[in-house]
Order: sequence, then C-alpha cells, then structure tokens
Amino acid sequence: GRRVALLDFNFQYGSIATFLDVPRREAVYELVSEASNLDATSLTQALSTYKDRLHVLTAPRDALPLDIVSPADVDAIISLARESFDYVVIDLPQALMNWSEKVYAAADDFYAVMEIDMRSAQNMYRFLRTLKAEDMNLDKLRFVLNRAPGMTDLSGKQRAKRVGESLGISFLHMVPDGGKPVVSCCDQGTPLAEGARSNPMRKEIVRMVEKFMTEETEKATAAG
Repeated sequence: GRRVALLDFNFQYGSIATFLDVPRREAVYELVSEASNLDATSLTQALSTYKDRLHVLTAPRDALPLDIVSPADVDAIISLARESFDYVVIDLPQALMNWSEKVYAAADDFYAVMEIDMRSAQNMYRFLRTLKAEDMNLDKLRFVLNRAPGMTDLSGKQRAKRVGESLGISFLHMVPDGGKPVVSCCDQGTPLAEGARSNPMRKEIVRMVEKFMTEETEKATAAG
C-alpha cells in the first residue's frame, strides 16, 4: 500500500531498465536536461511502471554526461519525488559528481556497497576520506558487503573482518553471491522475487528491507 519510486541516476550506463524490462522513455532526457522546470506532470511522464507496483526513472536511451544535471536540478528531482512517493530509492553511479553531495545529504540511509577485494577496499577508503573532508554526516552510512563469504568459509569471514577493521567500519549486511540465477534473472528482466525466490542473495535483500522497515516503525513510534 505504499508508493515506491526507484531512480536510476547513472545517466550513462544505468541498468535498472534492463533488470526490470521496462521501457526507457524519451521524457527521461527532457526531465534531466530541464530539471529546473520540473513539475509533477513531467515527473510522471518520465516514469515507467513495473506491474503497477514500482515507479521507475530509468537511465536515458543515450549515454549522457553525468554532469548534465546540476546540484539544483538533482535537488528539484528528489524534492518532487519525495512529495509524490512514500519511499524513494536512488541508484548512484560509482563516480562522484558535483551533485553527489545533494543526494547524500537528502538520504535518510545511504547504503555503501563494497566487495572483499583490495581494489574495492581502497575505493571505500577514498570514499570515506572524501566524506570526512567535506564534514558530511557519517551516521547515515550502512555498509554492505557484496559477494560475502558463505557460512562455512571461515578464512573468507576472517578476511572480511580484517577488511572492516582496517577501514574502521562494520558491515550491517553480508550479501552472498547469488550465482548464475542472479545473472539469468537480470538478463531476462525478471526480479529475483519472481525468478529465483529462494536464492540466498534474494533472502538477504529481504532481510535488509525488513530491518529497514523495523527501524522506520520504531522511529515513527518514538516520534509519537
């Protein structure tokens, strides 16, 4: 019963349209190139819908420069989306842009995803240094280890622990490698909930959402 919007802010190579098999609308280009004149109608025209359950802002059909939008444009898109939906989920490109700070500041929770390899750890280290240099609030960060070691992989678990300790972080979620079923679902444009419901990756994502919803309920109760 809640309205959810999923916004793909990777304007060059965003894949959400492929993963959900929804059309990339021409209005998306108009939205991102003229965001300063954004209103509820233009936002609605740019959104695709997945089975009437999820509203999606896909990446444009053509690869666009990531700086096609300004910080003010991003602010306008997020503000209008918040007015129109109960929950807004934003998928960001790996690159940091001059508008990235706007997304981070607007977020209630920011899920920082990494893997256990050295390259990913170094990138996370750089990202944290950047946030600290800009005096950004780190309390909203939720660290997620993707392709996490399995229950019986003790050496992998020790390695993940060392990586977390070296970065001074703790992983809120450990998402296992879903294997070929995940790749297959993505290629077919089918969500895991429909194509691989029992997949361990999907089960962990469900736990992530349940934890988030529990925290939301507790916040609402505390606020009266």
